Amino acid sequence: MKNTNTKNPIDIYLNIVLLTLLLLWSFFIVRPFVTLIVWSIILAVALYPVYQKLLQWTKGKKKGLITALFVLVLLTLIVIPTIRVTGSVMESSTSFFESFRGGTLKVPPPRESVSEWPVIGNKLYGLWSQASRDLESFLVTYKEQISGSLGWFASAFRGLMGSVFLGLFALIFAGVFMYYADSGYRSGLQSG
Repeated sequence: MKNTNTKNPIDIYLNIVLLTLLLLWSFFIVRPFVTLIVWSIILAVALYPVYQKLLQWTKGKKKGLITALFVLVLLTLIVIPTIRVTGSVMESSTSFFESFRGGTLKVPPPRESVSEWPVIGNKLYGLWSQASRDLESFLVTYKEQISGSLGWFASAFRGLMGSVFLGLFALIFAGVFMYYADSGYRSGLQSG
């Protein structure tokens, strides 16, 4: 008996190309959220035993409220130190730049023990001494290195704040995952 269900090789090739493009397009849509989802899963798995103990302690009553309070407490443990660190950095930076603009910025001379530090001691001692003697000429001489260091510091601070926000959102999603963990587990057993 002859097979009448054969497809044209060009149709097969076009289907494969379109499927590949659809998969790539889907990947690029989901890619920004992969890190968030992975961290959410990690946090949910790590915090789930504590969450279960809390639910057992409250006898499972008002599970939504308990979950919301649990996540809120965890978010507070991240937000409060972050606000304090950010405030401290902003205050120190503002004070530094005001002193610099006003011409009142002074660099104290280094201790002699700095020169004894391994590898960088002598060079650091020399640069620090130069900055403490004549800050203006030091800033002119090392302008590019200083601006590069300030750029690196700003970039590192932005990266840190981005990580904190990622952690906050990951905690929220982890709370959702933990809330639905039991029903997901049961449906997984039923479909398996």
